[in-house]
Amino acid sequence: MANGEPWREHRRFALDTLKEFGLGKTRLDATVQEEAALMVEEIGHYNGEPFDPKDVISAHVANVICSMVFRRQFKHDDPRFRGLIKIFDESFRSAVGIANFLPWTARLPGDPLDVGRVIANSDALHTYCADIVREHVETYDEHYENLEILIQELFGAGFQSTTTALRWSIVCLTEYPEIQERLYREITSSIGILRPPSVLDRKSLVHVEAFYMEVFRFCNISIISLMHSSTETVTFKGYAIPPDAAVIYDLVSVFSDPVIWGDPLEFRPDRFIDDHGKLIKRDELIPFFIGKRSCIGESLARMELLLFLSSLVQRFRFKSPAGEEVSMANLDGVFGLAHAPKPYRIAAFPRIG
Repeated sequence: MANGEPWREHRRFALDTLKEFGLGKTRLDATVQEEAALMVEEIGHYNGEPFDPKDVISAHVANVICSMVFRRQFKHDDPRFRGLIKIFDESFRSAVGIANFLPWTARLPGDPLDVGRVIANSDALHTYCADIVREHVETYDEHYENLEILIQELFGAGFQSTTTALRWSIVCLTEYPEIQERLYREITSSIGILRPPSVLDRKSLVHVEAFYMEVFRFCNISIISLMHSSTETVTFKGYAIPPDAAVIYDLVSVFSDPVIWGDPLEFRPDRFIDDHGKLIKRDELIPFFIGKRSCIGESLARMELLLFLSSLVQRFRFKSPAGEEVSMANLDGVFGLAHAPKPYRIAAFPRIG
């Protein structure tokens, strides 16, 4: 939410530092592969018994960004680690985003939007991150507080969207078993069943990549954005937008536009694959937004989704538990800072081959 020179300084610092730690480079591949393997192992322990995948996914995805911003990975029973994930989960599930459109709702009696909780969670997150920073910094620095806040923001952004996308991915794999099998055939024909997927396999995993792109579009993970503003008066479609007015873009209108997509209400990953079997990169697919304020973690999120999703499909066949239906219709969705599915259970059956 910073602007001007402070924003430029901190974005440049964040980008440069994350690149040093492997962002956009193949050496980060090993970290994601390690967490994907641990995720597969943990899910395998259920041996087809129904379970809620949220905590499993959150912990392993979060450890990837921890390896970058904290230079360490946590054991999943670490109280501080579990506390971080719990706080972010509560905040992103909150309906506090409504207050961005209707500020007066933040003052409603009884705090129905959980504004107070989100603010308290933000303070708690600051404390968590400050403690971790102090483990690394021995002397005071004038940018000390900025560093704590930056790490807090990177940690939250670095795992929440990927976790939510993976949770929706399992829903879509289950609802469309024919697509799930198509992905499995692509993975096994190019990689096999023994070797774990690598970022170097990207060109061979076109359907996997098209699948998570359609998940971004169809499931509308980022319904609304953080606020932007113009530096001068802008006229748009007859409306005058004054300087410093809060502007929030509406991704749903982009991802559900029939003029752009033809059949936006259909889950169809093939829309991102051309007649020659090559991936189509559509300018209208902007889950990470566009321009100078686009998400700096886009390349990391795409790598994680490719490797986590491929590893899961390679090792398991996902089905609804007996008497339960895992589908978009049943689980759509929780309106918050991220559009996440309602809690659900899944049965993951190990594939023999």
